[in-house]
Amino acid sequence: VFPGGAKNEAQNGYREEVAWIDLAFAVFVILFLNVSDRCRTFALFYISMFMMHYMNPASTARFSRNFHIDIEGTGITYLVVCSIGTSLAIVAACVPWPRTDLQEVDRDVNSIR
Repeated sequence: VFPGGAKNEAQNGYREEVAWIDLAFAVFVILFLNVSDRCRTFALFYISMFMMHYMNPASTARFSRNFHIDIEGTGITYLVVCSIGTSLAIVAACVPWPRTDLQEVDRDVNSIR
């Protein structure tokens, strides 16, 4: 609606009330959805972080604009980091026999008996 957010306030007619209404609506939708608490926390963190960048006139964050993807932009950087983290979590879950301290303690207790 207001490309550039508060940074280009004079050029695009930015109105702070619209940003606050958008944030409140997004938070309401995220809280209303039937998703796990971790997903809800993740979504609330990212929507609030993006809106803080959007509403801060002194923000230096770069975002993709006008269907031109900025590879070094904030959104793409977070997407890459989340993708790598998700991939590592899946790989860690697929390791056949994870060794935990609980297994070591169980072995030690059984060897004492």
